[in-house]
Amino acid sequence: GSMDLATSVSVVEHIADDSWALQEMWRLVRPGGRLLVTVPVAAEGFEEYMDVDIYGTSPAGPDGWSFASRYYSESQLGRRLLSAVGEPSHMAVYGEREAGRFFAMRARKWVDPDYPYWREPYVMATDFGTFPSIADLPGIGIVGLEWIKRGAS
Repeated sequence: GSMDLATSVSVVEHIADDSWALQEMWRLVRPGGRLLVTVPVAAEGFEEYMDVDIYGTSPAGPDGWSFASRYYSESQLGRRLLSAVGEPSHMAVYGEREAGRFFAMRARKWVDPDYPYWREPYVMATDFGTFPSIADLPGIGIVGLEWIKRGAS
């Protein structure tokens, strides 16, 4: 309970026990402090598994696959994260305007050594935008969450 600010940008979704991770981050925040978290979201949530444990945190199961990432639906976000620390003070949803754009970009990054990373700010401004809710996303998005811990500063 001594930190003024704890942040997690694109991390929680890679932790199998995400509720516990968020509770631990929240525990570190002092009264009056803030917790800022971003996680990927989709109208219909899903999980991804890989045949390699790229983060060294999720040993392969009997089928040889390791947990890699979670894309939260609105109900999963509530059940897994909001239930762990409560309703956020603020929430914003940002996502692809046309379904498939995110995965097309990701696939190209994996195979194209000349992928134009320098162009991503422009792509984010033109091909992505804000949405009123996770349920309104046509494809993949990101939710930004802010919690402010009540109590004396």
